[in-house]
Order: sequence, then C-alpha cells, then structure tokens
Amino acid sequence: HTTTPKTQLLSNGSYCLMLTNAGGGYSRWGDYEITRWRSDRTRDPWGTFCYIYEADSNRLWSNTYHPAGGKVEAYSADFALDRAVFRRDDNGIRTETEIIVAPEDDVEIRRITLFNRSGRTRNVDLTSYVEISMAPHNADRQHPAFNKLFIQTEAAPEHKALLAYRRPRGENDRPVYVAHRLTLERDGDEALRFETDRRTFIGRGRTLANPMGVFREPGNSHGFVLDPILSLRRSVTIGPGRRVEVSLVLAAGETREQVLRLMAKYSDIHTIDRAMDIAWASAQLELRLLRIQPDEARRFQQLASHLLFPNPLLRSTAECIDKNCKGQSGLWPYGISGDAPIALIIISQTRDISLLRQIFQAHAYWRMHGLTVDLVIVNEEASGYEQPLRERIENLIRAHSMNTQVDRPGGVYVRNADLIPDEDLTLLRAAAAVVLVAARGTLPKQLGVPVEAPELPEPIARKRAHREPSASLPFMDLPYFNSLGGFTPDGREYAIYLGPGIHTPAPWINVIANPAFGTLISETGAGFTWYGNSQRNRLTAWSNDPVIDPPSEALYIRDEETGVYWTPTSSPIREETAYRARHGAGYTVFEHNSHGIEQELTVFVPVDENGGEPIKLQRLLLRNDSSVHRTLSVTYYVEWTLGEHRESSQMHVTTSWDDEIQALLARNRYHPDYGDLVAFAAMSPPAKSYSGDRTSFLGRNRSMGEPAAMKRTGLSRRAGAGFDPCAALQVHLDRAPGEAQEVFFLLGQGADRADTAAVLDRFLA
Repeated sequence: HTTTPKTQLLSNGSYCLMLTNAGGGYSRWGDYEITRWRSDRTRDPWGTFCYIYEADSNRLWSNTYHPAGGKVEAYSADFALDRAVFRRDDNGIRTETEIIVAPEDDVEIRRITLFNRSGRTRNVDLTSYVEISMAPHNADRQHPAFNKLFIQTEAAPEHKALLAYRRPRGENDRPVYVAHRLTLERDGDEALRFETDRRTFIGRGRTLANPMGVFREPGNSHGFVLDPILSLRRSVTIGPGRRVEVSLVLAAGETREQVLRLMAKYSDIHTIDRAMDIAWASAQLELRLLRIQPDEARRFQQLASHLLFPNPLLRSTAECIDKNCKGQSGLWPYGISGDAPIALIIISQTRDISLLRQIFQAHAYWRMHGLTVDLVIVNEEASGYEQPLRERIENLIRAHSMNTQVDRPGGVYVRNADLIPDEDLTLLRAAAAVVLVAARGTLPKQLGVPVEAPELPEPIARKRAHREPSASLPFMDLPYFNSLGGFTPDGREYAIYLGPGIHTPAPWINVIANPAFGTLISETGAGFTWYGNSQRNRLTAWSNDPVIDPPSEALYIRDEETGVYWTPTSSPIREETAYRARHGAGYTVFEHNSHGIEQELTVFVPVDENGGEPIKLQRLLLRNDSSVHRTLSVTYYVEWTLGEHRESSQMHVTTSWDDEIQALLARNRYHPDYGDLVAFAAMSPPAKSYSGDRTSFLGRNRSMGEPAAMKRTGLSRRAGAGFDPCAALQVHLDRAPGEAQEVFFLLGQGADRADTAAVLDRFLA
C-alpha cells in the first residue's frame, strides 16, 4: 500500500467523483454527496463497490482492493486524466474496471470486465454495493442516523434499476433522486434481484469485507428502510478464455423521470461505449480551456490527494503544529471559515511568482472537479510605497477572475504577513492541509520530496501454538433468559451470552457516567468516551452505526511464544469460544476464556460525593489456566477524537509520551471549547512500549481486527504532531500455571498537565 491514499478527481462540472488507489472515494452531485465518505488517511474503505463471489470454490473478492481486502495475486491502479483503471488477478480471473463520469449526463460508469484465464467454465455472482448519503457532507457527518430517515428506496423492475429519493426537510431543499443499474452485454430476462436494507445486507457481527448479503439470495426489500443502500445482483457464466462485461451505472437528478430516462439510456451497452470514448476528448477540451498541460494536471491531482487526506509530507512541521495555541475561530477575523481544506502559499519574492501562477491554475482545476479549497496567500513582501509582488498577485487574480472568487468560501485570500501577529501565522500554518513556500522551488520539486519510511520494531517470530482446552464460562442462572440474555436473579445485572455465531439484533449498551464524564459501551466492547459534552468533546470516536458497531478502543492479549493474539471482548476480534457481558448500574463486566487464559474485564467510571473524576477505569484479570508457564503481552489501544469527529480533529491532535507520569498525553488546541484540556491514557503496571501513530499501529488499510503492530515485537514509540493520532500502550507479563494478575487501564482528561498528573497519581498510588 502507498503511505497515504493517492486520489483521482473526475467531473463533468456537476457530477463529481473521487477515487483512491485502493478503490475508495465518493460520488457527489452539486453540494450533495451521493455516497457516504469520511476522510481517513490510514483507512479509506468508503466508496461504491462490486463483489465477485464464486460459490463453487466459496471465494469472495471485489473489483478493487476495497472492500474485500485480503491478499491479491496482482493489483494495479492507473489514473489517466479522463478515467481510473483498476486491474487485479484472483483465482484465475482477471478483473479490469474502467471508471468515468459521463461528459453529457450526471452519470458515473464503472465498466467491469472479467477475463477467465483458467481452463474451466466459471460461474460468479456480481453484487454491487452503494451506501447512499444524499446530503451535504457536513450534515451527514453530524448525524448520519438522522439523515438516513429521510431517504426512501424503490425498485423499478421495468428498468432493472433501483431508485432512492431524499424527502425534503424544508421548502428550499433541492430534490435529489439517485438511480442505479447493472448493464450487461447480453442482457436477458432475469428478474431483478436487489437489496436496499444495509442491516440485512451486511448482517450483525460482519463488516463490508464479508457481508452476509453476498452469500445468500437478496431479500428484495425496499421502501422506508432505516439504513438505505443500493445493491443489485447479477449472475454470469464465463467460458474458458472468454470475457464478460458488466457496467455499474449510478445517476443523479432532480426528478424521478429524469433518472429513469438515464437508466433507460444507459441500459444500452453502445451508449456506455460512446461515453467511454468521448470522456478522453472531454478531458482534452478541459485542459485547453484552462490552458494547462497534461503533466500539470497530474500534479494538480497529486496535490489534491494531500488536501483530501492531509499528511506530514506537505503540512507544516511538527514543531509548528505543536506550537499553535489557537482554534478555528482565530481564522475568522481574516474572513477564513476553516470549514474547507486550506492550501497556504507563502511568497516573498516576485521571482517566485511562477509557483503562484500554477497554484491559481490548480485552484481552478480543483473547482471544476468539485473540490472546494480555500487558497490563502501570505505575502511576505516588505511594506513600502512600491509593492511589485502585491501588484503581480493582483494581476494573477484578475487573469483568473472567471474561475476565482476573492475573500469568499472556496476562493482566494491574500493577506500581508506584516499585518498578521505571529500566533495567527502559526495558526494558519497549523490549520492548512498543504503548505507551499515559494522560495523552496517549483511545484514538481516540492511534490517530489521523498517519503521517509519510519523505523519500526522487528516482526515477532511465530511458533506453532500449544493448544490446551480453556475452561467454559461459569454457568449463570437467568430466570427469564431470552436466548441471548436476561437479568440475574437479584436484578442487579443484565447478562448477555454470545455463543459461536450469536449476535444481538442491535447493540445492547450500557451508559456509565458521572456528572461530567462518561462512557457508552455495548455487549461487544465497542462504544465511546466523552468529557463535559458528549457531542462536542468525544475522547474517542462514536460511529452511530448499529450494524457494524465499530470499536474505537481495544485491549489485545498476545502469547509472546506463539505470536497469537486476541481480545477479551467479542470486538474487534471474535473467537469461537463464548463471551459474556454483564451490564450493571455504573459498570460492565466482560468474561471470556481462550488459549488457556481466563479473562475478566471490568469497566467503570468512578463516582464520589463530589460527583467523580474525569476518568474511565478498566481492570483486566488474567489467570493462567494452562499447565505451562505463559509469557503474555497486553496492549491498550485508543483512537483519539478530542472533538466531534475524527475527520475534523485528527490533523490537529498532538500526542506526547510523559516519562514522569508514564502516560501518553493528547491535546487538541484547535478545539474551540476544550483546547486547553489534556487527555491521557495510562496503564498499571506501567507501559514498556507506546505509540501515538495510528498508521504505524494499524497499518495502511488494515483494521483493528488485524493490526500490524500485533505482528511486531513492540510498538513504534512514535508520538508528536502530524500523525494520525492514537494511544497504544503495551506491557509484558509472566505467569506460572494457576497464577493470576490484574492490569489496569486509565483513560480520561484533565484541565492541564498538572491536573492530569494529579488524577493519575490518585488512582495509581
């Protein structure tokens, strides 16, 4: 995988498409995102996908790396100016996917060609997956579950298509219709097979890597579904040495009739071929209109990757980010909202004006491709009667006036450095997704800075596991057991029993809180933690996803002799042996026995006569139930949010390791209300290894179910500004047969570093 996502922007002016080299991305129509998307430079699994399933061999893969993931025999992603092309080889079948935006209609086309390179006939099922949002990005990010309530789905069998309609919330809301179909070369009379209910398609306890809907016949549900998607199924047969072509078509419009006309139009394979042919001519016309060369357009696309997925390569230095003490409101006196990505250009000499000229062209190019960017130019020219650099900048603005607005959102902001206080200059540098200093050279030179690979610990040596049976969970008498759980006889706890393959129909949660601090935790161990305001100051991420219910914290236990690792909760790693979660008033207890180790995890938030402390405590009790000496490591992992959403806060969170208090600290000075607070993660016994870098812990495009760090001898010891922030702490334990040990984990937030130290001292003393 590349160190950060590489992207491609495609657009016809109104319908825009962004793709990453792993197959993620978004579809956008005007201000509305058609598909759900979040910016995440470590994992980019959002997008429109096509699953390929062969029942004869029980093998599942996808047309791009996402969403099935896993090992791929061969894979490539090629970005031309008019299209993206993905190729991969799996199980004797080569899959080639060409993706364009139709120049004449608000339609995206993904032409998927399957080549059978084996010597036998292959029968495969193709299943599309489109997770629809149909709302402005910020509105969907703010409350996705609420946004889903306004979307209605409909099957249109006569067009072999699915429709989705967003019911307007206000009189001025723009009508939005989306339609989707699969077009085959030889389209028979096969009945429409579809699913529009995300919960039914994915299934509880599963992810997009292995959704239930791929392995069974679609349920043909549509109408008022709580969690809408668009998914179609087609079965194809490919003879030896033959190929089959299927086009995934997605269209947007203001009326039902409009999108149905597009479905009828693009049901013809020749119309799709024509759109593919004229896409190249349209891209060439666009270059001539903007007066740019193909190589320049490729650099503008490359620069857009850094705006969409901010990363240390083109951001300010870690020292500058760490030095910033002001929040987003500090940008407002300069007319900059801070809501859109900021490209900051610092220029002091007229001889460097050529870089600025290219950036103006790039800004117009991004605008035509649906990417809104605030272009901020800081003029460091000394004040005086004559200001030649200022005049050159104003001339450039006038020359690009057709594509550029001044002092408007998504436009150009020119500010003089000598009129900006130092702390505001630091804020601008820290808030910008891309910082280019004109004196450092041309755009190709600054984009060509090599990426330094971090030094990571050695891989752990894996040995054959010594298997010993684990004790079954102790029997609990539940008088009103409902096959999943029930109250204990004293009524103080609700116990949930998760046997092999058993899941609750929705997350069954416990809210544990004192007046100022709290945590929400489900039967799988997933949830989130907050301080002060559960919306504005989330310490860890809240997904609001009742289907997948992804965790933002995890405890990993690893056998150091074999390298085998697992979790004491049923998420993110689910084992065959049973789990039990007991929700009580103010606490939750998890029980799980596996690998010859008895495990009990207790989670609670302390409460006292003064209300309580801003801290969550977890006690993990491990007992060696095997007949041999065991060496284990326990790793505590937290994905910091320190705000409302990780997408908006992750580039501003800085982490540090404090040797004196043996804790990993994090703060988000960009937060408008909680910027001075210091979050902490600690453990007892004290951690021997740590990391504040989520990318090095998880690995690119990996998940919490298989983090890369669990396959290394220790953690990276990387912390600071500019990383994708997390807290990971690790300690090693040695236990003889029958011996037990407690490990404590502490997560919270203090007023400052001294307050944090005092809180930890009280609980670790």
